[in-house]
Amino acid sequence: MSFRSKFSKSAVEGGGRKWTCNLKATTKRRPTIPDVNQELNEVKCRMPSNRDIVGRFVGLFCELKGRQDRITRISEELLKLWEKMNFPFLSKQQVSAKVDKLIKSFEKYRKRNNEQFAEKLHQLFDITKSSGNWLCVEDKELYRRQIESGGRTGYTTEKVAPMSTIHPSKRPRRQSAPSTSQAVACESSSGEKGNSSSNESDPEIVHEEYSKKRKYQSTKVAAKLVSKQSLSTRKASGVLQSLAEEGVDVPTPSQSGVWRRVIRNAEQVKNRLKEIISEEKFCLHFDGKRIGNKEYQVVCLTNPTRTLHLGILACKSGSAEDIFVPLQALLDEYNAWNCVRMIVSDTTAVNTGRKSGIVIRLQR
Repeated sequence: MSFRSKFSKSAVEGGGRKWTCNLKATTKRRPTIPDVNQELNEVKCRMPSNRDIVGRFVGLFCELKGRQDRITRISEELLKLWEKMNFPFLSKQQVSAKVDKLIKSFEKYRKRNNEQFAEKLHQLFDITKSSGNWLCVEDKELYRRQIESGGRTGYTTEKVAPMSTIHPSKRPRRQSAPSTSQAVACESSSGEKGNSSSNESDPEIVHEEYSKKRKYQSTKVAAKLVSKQSLSTRKASGVLQSLAEEGVDVPTPSQSGVWRRVIRNAEQVKNRLKEIISEEKFCLHFDGKRIGNKEYQVVCLTNPTRTLHLGILACKSGSAEDIFVPLQALLDEYNAWNCVRMIVSDTTAVNTGRKSGIVIRLQR
């Protein structure tokens, strides 16, 4: 059905112009958010603002269409940026939740203008865990400066530190020793003051001057004190330190070095026992002793030539099930099933039970 207006064309156009002029002119404009197409950890050397996060979310639309995929990518980039700045950071789940909350506020802002969100765009997006472990005081001071100045003061960089500022024990070792001609040239240049000042500024020459091979202390004596004298690794290290202070020429390893040596020796003994068990035949002996509220089982393998002590098992109780389970695990660990030709134990019902005794279980 056709519709016919009672006004002329010129009257309708004039009314439209008048209606347009009567519209309320909006003076407030939404702030423009530039697209951030590069990764945050590559382009940023300071803590990013909420505007940077939103701009990165908008810029990722050409690459990732999914909303959650973009939030995940931004969270990973933020964690890498915080690692570069040496700041302790929240967990990945908490970071994703903070980014998701900011993006939801941005999506509401796109539908309806909000002055509070516009003010928050200039604030810093912080994922720092204040109660975490700071690597040094300088990092904590850098974080405080950026928070107080709104990201305008202090920045981080990956600039390589000069060799002269690194302690000699922390510098990398030389790959090859200098030739005699190079040594003579260095000696002649060190005699002149002008050349000596240039050597201090040159990191390669400083590296050659201070790089020394680190001297490692032998841990053999300390490991014997632990195994034969029943000392702890801390006490063994302390005994050697005391002897060295009295003038005795003994190595003085650290506690961690002694501990690593003891573990390494235990692995060697275990491998040697496995070789002997695979070559010879033995009788399996096990006997229990109750100390306090715990049941302990001593397990060993014997033959006419030698006795091998496999270990002492701490069992939950004295029942056949609780004793058999750790005993089976111990035999599996040493692969000793094929070498056992006889089982020796006392004649208690737990060991020699006709249906559920430990001996019957082992034979099965």
